[in-house]
Amino acid sequence: CSVPIEAMDLAHGFQAVVTTSEVFQSYEEDYRRSLQQLRSLAAVAEGDAPAAERRNAGAGMADAHEQASQALQQMEFELKSMGSLGASLTGKLKDYRQELIAGRTLVRNVQNRLQREGFSVSSSSR
Repeated sequence: CSVPIEAMDLAHGFQAVVTTSEVFQSYEEDYRRSLQQLRSLAAVAEGDAPAAERRNAGAGMADAHEQASQALQQMEFELKSMGSLGASLTGKLKDYRQELIAGRTLVRNVQNRLQREGFSVSSSSR
């Protein structure tokens, strides 16, 4: 490269792009994956699958919700460590909290329905 190092450093100094940390992004991917898994399991639990599959899906929903909850907690910790750079993400986390509440409601509703239908489903979700 024929550009002096000082000029490259100066040019890079003007690229003030605020990005989320890789750690935050990793937890965010975990969160989204867990919520998607919860929804997929809900579809199985509420569907026409064999009894054992429905029961296992109902139980798995609570685990998926717990994993999403843990990922959200980690995102909150990471956001705090980002200081003022993380302020732009507080709205996103608020939306995620609301999704998590809706997920918890879904878990309870599906598990209650399965129990009414005679399936024994453990409810470990908060």
